[in-house]
Amino acid sequence: MRRSELEMYYLSMAPIQKMLNDGVISKNDYLKSESFIAGKYCIKTGNLYRLNDLTNLSK
Repeated sequence: MRRSELEMYYLSMAPIQKMLNDGVISKNDYLKSESFIAGKYCIKTGNLYRLNDLTNLSK
């Protein structure tokens, strides 16, 4: 069974989010990575399921 593009997007973003939370990468690096991965899996900018600061609470 083939995974959907959205599933692949979330699976690819999980380690990047962990690196950001652990302080390994900066917020700027995270945003660049997120943009690249979203483009790779055809997740458009206004997509409801795309990870962004509006759906995540700041710490």
